[in-house]
Amino acid sequence: HLGAVLLVFFVLLAANYRMAADSRISATLIGKAHIELQVSMRAVTEFLMSEGSTFPALKLAKDSAKNVDSLMEELLLRHPSDETGQALRGKLKPAWQKMNEASKVLLAIRGMSPTDGPSLAAYARTVGFFDDVIRETLAIETTETEMAAQAERRLLLLSAGGAASALVALLLIGLQIYRV
Repeated sequence: HLGAVLLVFFVLLAANYRMAADSRISATLIGKAHIELQVSMRAVTEFLMSEGSTFPALKLAKDSAKNVDSLMEELLLRHPSDETGQALRGKLKPAWQKMNEASKVLLAIRGMSPTDGPSLAAYARTVGFFDDVIRETLAIETTETEMAAQAERRLLLLSAGGAASALVALLLIGLQIYRV
């Protein structure tokens, strides 16, 4: 009986540990994507303000876009069919694609200027899509962080329960051995 109880306990402990780790990894990945999105937007803004003359800003915008794409793909692989995966596929990825396309249009404008109408219109579109992407990113990040915290609390309770059970079992064994 004790062996079966221990087996169930360790299976539950391992499953909860895995859930906590997976949620924490996903929260970290979406957090990294959030940072890359901000870097991308900053680079696009710098490129506009420098009237297209800052090559490092252009490179940074392109590199951060690639980083967001790879983080998004990694998240999609981690969440093929769950609620987070649905939010990624249904909301975040389409919003990111719109922002990325708007950024590419802006970065391709020849003779751009912060006072030029077409440049400002392209920038405004990019900023609008950026707001949508950040809103979706924050929603997913919050959900994943809360899921990780819940799994970690369950893990803590299971560990405390296991420790208490082990202590009781040792006391009972001690009573059996040293019964007077």
